[in-house]
Amino acid sequence: MSDRGSWIWMPHVGHVGHLVVGYYCQFHLTTEVGGYIVSTVGEYPPKAEGNFEEIAPGCTYETMVFRSVRDGPLCCPFLAFGHEHDIRGYNDAGFAAAGHVETCEKWSVAGSSK
Repeated sequence: MSDRGSWIWMPHVGHVGHLVVGYYCQFHLTTEVGGYIVSTVGEYPPKAEGNFEEIAPGCTYETMVFRSVRDGPLCCPFLAFGHEHDIRGYNDAGFAAAGHVETCEKWSVAGSSK
């Protein structure tokens, strides 16, 4: 089990870890764990009335994991770097939030075993 006290949660507003249109998403969680950024986004507004747009095939929410690099003493001291190491998709906000935490657990442990 990881030490959740070492996780760094990025402030919600204005900090989206991935997805070029992520700033338009109404749901985002970004956490630095064990040398990795875990980013979950979703609820991308529809072009017309109706359901949210898919951001991945068959999914309206997505979690991705990237290597993190320290960017200095800013409000968000880490940046996602390189290619994704893990991807998960969801169609429900509750599952997306739970999946984000599960992915943080997984990669926090992976980072500590280096």
